[in-house]
Amino acid sequence: MNTELLPQDTDVEMAVIGAMLVDPDCIPDVIARLQPIHFYLEKHRRIFEVIRHLDNINIGVDVLTVSDRLREEDRLKEIGGAHYLAICATASLSSANVTEHINIIVDKHISRQAITKLTGIIKTAYTQPSEETVSEIAITLTDIERESMDQLEVINTDKAFKRLVDNISWYADNKGKHIGVSLGYRSIEDIIPSVEPGQVMLLAARPSVGKTAFACNVTRYASFNSQKVGWILLESTPDALTMRMACQQAQIDNKKIKSGNLSEDDWGEISTAISKLNIDNFFIAQDAGCTLELLRSRIQELIRKHSCQLIIIDYIQLITGKAENRNREIEQVIATIKELAIKYMVPIMALSQLSRETEKRMDKRPILSDLRDSGSLEQVADIVAFLHRENTYIHPNSREYGLDGFSTAEFIVRKNRDGAVGVVELKFHEQYGVFED
Repeated sequence: MNTELLPQDTDVEMAVIGAMLVDPDCIPDVIARLQPIHFYLEKHRRIFEVIRHLDNINIGVDVLTVSDRLREEDRLKEIGGAHYLAICATASLSSANVTEHINIIVDKHISRQAITKLTGIIKTAYTQPSEETVSEIAITLTDIERESMDQLEVINTDKAFKRLVDNISWYADNKGKHIGVSLGYRSIEDIIPSVEPGQVMLLAARPSVGKTAFACNVTRYASFNSQKVGWILLESTPDALTMRMACQQAQIDNKKIKSGNLSEDDWGEISTAISKLNIDNFFIAQDAGCTLELLRSRIQELIRKHSCQLIIIDYIQLITGKAENRNREIEQVIATIKELAIKYMVPIMALSQLSRETEKRMDKRPILSDLRDSGSLEQVADIVAFLHRENTYIHPNSREYGLDGFSTAEFIVRKNRDGAVGVVELKFHEQYGVFED
């Protein structure tokens, strides 16, 4: 690879160095965002290191002090002598454009990193299995994107308050509506009006209580409101998920479908249900054996390519990280989910398993410590809700149902960073997998 062709802008690098030499007040801003490796020319890296060192030990920075320091280190000739420092100083008469220049330097550096790393992968792709190549590409792109994210600037509070005023105005103009994605239940809206952009909601329950069914209910409601939902499906299949949603909408038992005993009326109900589901508004990514890199890639694809406004992950314990134990892996997973929720300002609902501790207690309603594998789940998540159905702890022959076929379910909010906690009673129709107010 010809390094002469790598992206660079040495004039801009000189301008940033010159700005630090003529206006030391800009030095904190520069060293907060740049590292020596960001500079293309080696001599610019050396000069930057010296300026940073002098600033750290509270010695004034100018052409003379930097020259003296480089001379003491016997490196002045390497960078072109004091004459080159003087040229840099004249390249920038002020620090007025230093922020824009920093952005250019960072952008060129990230482009060089991408070219260098991906070129290396291309070379090894000739001899290694394709799975390893794909994994290396995913990891490399993740590293590059994370470095790009690290360059986000601290925003002035004026911008934050402007967004606040905009949001207040939106609420005033759209009474009864909510920013983000509503869960679709009037009784829940008193506690959780919506899952807002940037928030992570954990929905946890023991197996067969209805986590996926509830998330399907949320998906149907969002779709009816023309909001796009993306599923990252780790346990089930797209066929099973679409079957579940169609049965919920048509209120037909899937056992009846699988038996083949459908009447003409049933066929009509299913056709009507599918047409009402707004199938163009939801997307499914099926990924058995999901890694952190694949999770990141899938979320980005669902948001960038399909403009999804809600991401649902089913379920979080099936994602693997790279850590010394399972607790640390789950910490990495939930941290990555939160990072992406904030970056793309999209709400993410992550389904979660519970430990068996609930089954050892007389009161089997879940509590925060029942979350499986890691306490970091409750710390990072903005909302933690549990589903509880007492019927699941009773033998099927002894379960109680209402005349309409519904049993009682509880939606329990144990953590709500921006709102209240509490318990909401819902109805659950086990035959169709439908939760209702």
